[in-house]
Amino acid sequence: MLINQFLKNDLRPLVHLAIPLALVSMTQSLISFFETLFFAHLDMQVLAAGALVGWLFATLVVIQFGTLGAVNILIAHKWGEKDEAGIAHVLRDGLILAVLLMTPTFALLWNMAPILLLFGQSPAVVVLAKAYLHPLAWASVPGFVMTVLMQLLIGLGRTKTIMLFTLLSVPVTIVLSYGFIFGAWGFPDIKNSRRWLGDGD
Repeated sequence: MLINQFLKNDLRPLVHLAIPLALVSMTQSLISFFETLFFAHLDMQVLAAGALVGWLFATLVVIQFGTLGAVNILIAHKWGEKDEAGIAHVLRDGLILAVLLMTPTFALLWNMAPILLLFGQSPAVVVLAKAYLHPLAWASVPGFVMTVLMQLLIGLGRTKTIMLFTLLSVPVTIVLSYGFIFGAWGFPDIKNSRRWLGDGD
């Protein structure tokens, strides 16, 4: 009897929430896999620059989700209490925190090139990395807001919505990555274009 209650009241809801989030993580990892595969078809310097930026971005994402992850816990408590005003307040505070975190993140990504040089990275690799870091700095701004909204959905138990969005967005991201990396379909070639190498700064 106790086992049946545990399965029905505890384990089943937990699995219902966890499986979509697990699929989201697995699906998002395809982006890094394919982008690394694309970079490897160019040359070692491009691959090295991509690896540096990927490592930095992954570290920042862990910090971002670790900090803003508290939002979904607080919202889940408010949702359980049927406190809609409390949910709105938590969401507001989460967005304020995201805005506060945006500035140092943007500054770090935008000015990371000199730091990489300070740690002995090849100037040619750093030039390539800079071409990735500057667009990534701008992308981090909506990224923080999206993270807070994602935490809202998790707190409300709407993990299937996140899964659906991810399943739709990941293939688009991979296709666009292919276009920008190889210069397909009229996109600028990231290896040969002076603009994307940052030489025009």
